[in-house]
Parts: sequence; structure tokens; C-alpha cells
Amino acid sequence: MGLARAGVGAHHTCRRVVAKLRWQIHLQTTNYTGADGRHASTRQTVHALKSVKRYEVRWANLDPTSGAEMAKTRPVVIVSLDALNDRLQTITVCPLTVQLHPTWRSRLPVRVARKSADVAVDQIRTISKARLGERLGMLTAAQAD
Repeated sequence: MGLARAGVGAHHTCRRVVAKLRWQIHLQTTNYTGADGRHASTRQTVHALKSVKRYEVRWANLDPTSGAEMAKTRPVVIVSLDALNDRLQTITVCPLTVQLHPTWRSRLPVRVARKSADVAVDQIRTISKARLGERLGMLTAAQAD
């Protein structure tokens, strides 16, 4: 007995099926490339989208850009709240740069993966989680404050 024939919300069931199919098509057509340039599987992509935490440092593909925005694939610090990271497909990040400017008030010095870098707070932006690559580390509590 079909759902429509039984009168059990066929319209809503149909909408759920269409939404599920769209999500499956999205996963199959996502062209996710890790920081090393190799293609990641769909399972890796979905896992990467779910496990994003605040103050984590990850590789991110920031291209394409416009104007004076920081470009290329570079490390970023995730600054959006974990509650938002769990529910949205976008995250707010600040890129890292190794061009140190200790006198600039919009740059915060940090040490990540045994390298000195500046968090470019003046370059804050929101990106899709699909742009994220490999996890590099986490800021310490002292660096995050």
C-alpha cells in the first residue's frame, strides 16, 4: 500500500526523499582536495565536515579571491563557535601568515606546528567547510585568549 493511498503525508515524504537524493548527489559531485592535492573520498569529506572545532588550525583553499584578500591554500584558525560549526556548512576563519608584523594590532603572533606565524584577524572571512583540508593542530588556551 503506497503512502499516498494510505493518506500518510505523501507530500512530506516526497520532500524528504528529494532532499536525501540532493544530498547524495552533492556528496558524489563534491570535488574535495586535501592539502596534499590528492582527491579525498566522499566518506573522508563527510567526516571532515562534521569534526570541526573552534581554535583548530587546518589547511584551507582560499581561492578564488578578490582585491586584497589573502589567497592560495594556507593554514587558517577556525574562530566560529562550536555550536555553529556543528550545524552550518560554513565556518568563520582567520588565515595564518608567516610574514610577521609585530607592530600591527590586527595580527596576533602564534606558534603552530613548530613555526612562528601571525593570525591575520584583519582578513577574517566565512568559507565553506568543503574548502578545508588536513588538521594541523590546535591553538593553546593562552593563544586563544
